[in-house]
Amino acid sequence: MKNMIIAICLPFLVGIAGCDVYKEKVVDPIITVNHRSVNMYTGETFQLIASPGDVAFTWTSEEPEVAEVSSGGLITAKSAGATDIFVNSGNQTLGVTVTVDTKIPLTDFAISEYSASLRRNGEILLQVFPEPMNANDYKVIEWRSKNEDVATVDYKGLVIGRTYGTTEVECTIVGTETTITKVVSVEVSIGPRPTTPFRGPHTLASLASYRLQASDFDYGGRGNAWSDTNTGANQASNGVGTAHRTDNGDNNAGSVGIQDDFESIGYTANGEWLVYTVEVEDAGEYTFEAEVACNGASAVRLEIDLESDSWSEWSTLVSMSLPANNGWSNYKWETASSTINLPAGMVRLRFYFVTAACNFKAMRFTYAP
Repeated sequence: MKNMIIAICLPFLVGIAGCDVYKEKVVDPIITVNHRSVNMYTGETFQLIASPGDVAFTWTSEEPEVAEVSSGGLITAKSAGATDIFVNSGNQTLGVTVTVDTKIPLTDFAISEYSASLRRNGEILLQVFPEPMNANDYKVIEWRSKNEDVATVDYKGLVIGRTYGTTEVECTIVGTETTITKVVSVEVSIGPRPTTPFRGPHTLASLASYRLQASDFDYGGRGNAWSDTNTGANQASNGVGTAHRTDNGDNNAGSVGIQDDFESIGYTANGEWLVYTVEVEDAGEYTFEAEVACNGASAVRLEIDLESDSWSEWSTLVSMSLPANNGWSNYKWETASSTINLPAGMVRLRFYFVTAACNFKAMRFTYAP
């Protein structure tokens, strides 16, 4: 029985003795590097870092004359060109592409437009031209609108008109050696105005009062520059009022009642109006006066064009009640009870006859700080 047990166990023990002892296979760690491509200027240095940190690495450059690398991974750019930097550990090798340029400093830049006129929702793309054209050391181009309510600009220089007005768009280029900012003036409108100044410009400024005679209403014709209920020829007795307009290139004002003094407007009726374009040099408060001759109690108002899509959105600046002052030719200056506030720039004003029992000769604007 004992011999049988030995016979059975002996092959089993021999099998165990014949097995190899298990050994753990060593695997090289996966290596990484913090950059796979680098752009440099000649003379610059750049540190590459390989991981993991407890592994020994060797560094080599394929083109040392373009960029050389130290035993610790520090790249030094030597000359313009391209090369590969290799990092090696065990059986693993990674390549890093290095491009070296010769630095060409930015000295200035130009913009495709320095003033732009847009319609609301219109667009214009402003382009930048570096000087010299092959400058390569600027890295940031910043666009900024000083008033985004009027116009916005994106990072590409695309300007979009938002609402009526003017603003400035700044372009800033930041180079490695300099920072330069240029300014573009932007005006947003709804396109050409339907009227233009007659014998203008009529400039309102703080230095002196400005007298604008009534017969110098805008070019533009009926429905744009004036409204008159009369559809026939000029109602003035001797026709010289018509000559005042035609002699200055306007053949579309024949039915407006210009009086024979060349200045005043007569034969007025309720609901008629006249438009005047003025250039406001100094924005702010102005005293407004009307030179009128009232045969009966009258009422007028001065309005400003808000530049709507149809050029017909008028807002009242001031209303005036005019007393009778003894006849159609007894002209007197009547002063509005409150000042008017005018914005800078080109402004359209409308003189509106609410109750017309008067002749109208002129308006006067006096800066009132």
